[in-house]
Amino acid sequence: MLLPEKNKKETAQIAEEVRNKIGSTNLLREGKGNLTVSGGLSENPIDGSTADELFKKAMESVKQAKATGKNKIVA
Repeated sequence: MLLPEKNKKETAQIAEEVRNKIGSTNLLREGKGNLTVSGGLSENPIDGSTADELFKKAMESVKQAKATGKNKIVA
């Protein structure tokens, strides 16, 4: 998601809401297992000023979320 008018704290709150809604919604056909979301955030200009820099930082955060237990948002 791109949220151009939000800072990292606001974006993290929105991402957590999305993560929680997905986790509490039965999206699987047979109802077996849970769907989880891992996400990473970046903010301009704190984490970079170009699209490539921001994407790289966000992807590093996703990797950290997955490496530290999954189903979380890392800012």
